[in-house]
Amino acid sequence: MADRPKFSVLIPTRNRSEYVTFAIQTVLDQSGDDFELIVSDNHSTDDTLMKLRNIQNDRLKVVQPESALAMSEHFEWLLQKAEGSWITMLGDDDGLQPYFFDFMRQIDAVNAGRFDVIFGPRAYFNWPGVADLYGDSRLHFAAAETLRRLRPRPSLWSLACGYETYFDFPQFYTGTAFRREVLDRLRSWSPSGRVIHSVTPDAASTASILLDGCGVLRVGVPLAWVGSSPKSNGAQAFRGGNAAGSDISTFVDFQRLNSSSSLQVNPRFRSIYTIQSAHLIFLESLFATARASASPTRAWFDRSLTRHRLFAELHRSARRKFWTREVGPEYAEVFAANRCDSRLLAMLACFRSFWKLKRSWARRLESLGRAFADRSQEGLKIDLASDHGPVTTADANACIWHGAHRERIRSVCEAIVLRLRKTA
Repeated sequence: MADRPKFSVLIPTRNRSEYVTFAIQTVLDQSGDDFELIVSDNHSTDDTLMKLRNIQNDRLKVVQPESALAMSEHFEWLLQKAEGSWITMLGDDDGLQPYFFDFMRQIDAVNAGRFDVIFGPRAYFNWPGVADLYGDSRLHFAAAETLRRLRPRPSLWSLACGYETYFDFPQFYTGTAFRREVLDRLRSWSPSGRVIHSVTPDAASTASILLDGCGVLRVGVPLAWVGSSPKSNGAQAFRGGNAAGSDISTFVDFQRLNSSSSLQVNPRFRSIYTIQSAHLIFLESLFATARASASPTRAWFDRSLTRHRLFAELHRSARRKFWTREVGPEYAEVFAANRCDSRLLAMLACFRSFWKLKRSWARRLESLGRAFADRSQEGLKIDLASDHGPVTTADANACIWHGAHRERIRSVCEAIVLRLRKTA
């Protein structure tokens, strides 16, 4: 135990040699010897492994599974390699914020075991080649002197109903740090001993964290960069059939490996690949996780009215997409597979706009109330667009980690730590 590092940074990668070295550099550029960096090459067919072996640093360990794994199985395999007290996983086209370790050391010192999961808002940057999907904006970074305890049960319900998306919640992926004890608990209540139970590991990990009910803290500063590249699964899925074969090769490879995985999409949700919906992806992940863990939440999918409430937002978005009273065949398939009555769905969907508006105003009032109660709250926002934005993770860090920006971010981090200490 004494020899264990405080932090483990895990990077799973496959055929993204042009990005992964930048992600690695965002870790190794930071000070300290209390962390380990484990990069797992999932049997890349490009020069990824050669580039990894050329990096000489005692804090870096390069590993490789026996054979190429589906993404969820690769994540599961790599999570078992971590030895640190705190663990974070990075996408190979993402990166750590330059203050990550300094900030987390301070958080750990005042946390006193209250929170097992720490996450922050997402900071984005775009690699070259995705302007057609995300526009000219190249970088978005926002930080504020805030911290908030997440309520797992209401958050789970909000996500399941489609009020929010899992991108803004903690995951065993980019932007979240979690204690290894969380993994131990999740493995203990799963008969299979797994942590991830769905083909979509990020959404599945959000479901697992919320079902576990552990202490989750949202801080006001991003912990990592979320990079969007032409080889991102999300970008390639959006391009889909409108792109040439070489432009969606990563997504095709993703599906090919999934087809041989022990994890398969339940027939009730097999439309997740044709319907690009974060809501449906989360429902599939929640169903798989609750089912695998024998969670009481699995009853949500068995109670008729509750189940219809879960799918009402998907029905509303489908009708809005097609501008018709009918929904597309892929939507009709998933509704039928989950025994949803179209008339009841349509009725609930009519009220969904009112519910969303009500929630939106409630959140605005809550935000105004917090700002009034704490007028000292300050923030920092950096948006770069057009030719002024970065094109690599190193450029993204350089944009925020200099001069006045650097001092302001440090000030925000110190204020968050001070607030956490006061709440102890």
